[in-house]
Amino acid sequence: MLFRSATSEGYLAFLGRMAPEKGAAEAIALAREAGLPLLIAAKCREPAEQAYFDRAVAPHLGPDVVFLGELGREATYDFLSRAAAMLFPISWREPFGMVLVEAMACGTPVLATNRGAVSEIVCDGLTGFVRDTTAELAPLIRRIGEIDRAACRRHVT
Repeated sequence: MLFRSATSEGYLAFLGRMAPEKGAAEAIALAREAGLPLLIAAKCREPAEQAYFDRAVAPHLGPDVVFLGELGREATYDFLSRAAAMLFPISWREPFGMVLVEAMACGTPVLATNRGAVSEIVCDGLTGFVRDTTAELAPLIRRIGEIDRAACRRHVT
């Protein structure tokens, strides 16, 4: 069951694979600029994923940025449903972005860079915010409350 929470617990979420093009390091910078905690759930099993984690993510972990590791399906839905928003600051042409659909199905708005299919999945101003650059996303974090969590769910169900 995806629909757990109508409200958030105030943290930002990052969900994906631990790779430079997925934007975990950029998500950390966005969360810190907004002054909000970031919880990171990511696959980090391959040598290249571990190398990226060691170089770009691990040095920035602390009380406000927590790495949860890879989560199972139910734990992922719980994680997403309690987040204020999911950050998706990708730098590659995402062909689909299943995590976008999962976040919105949990009622969680998405803040994403406009690459690949992102703008076909996230409705700017309705289910989140889509911008061309990470810098353009930063000021929108304070506007998360404008997004109706029920509208996110309706959009993908």
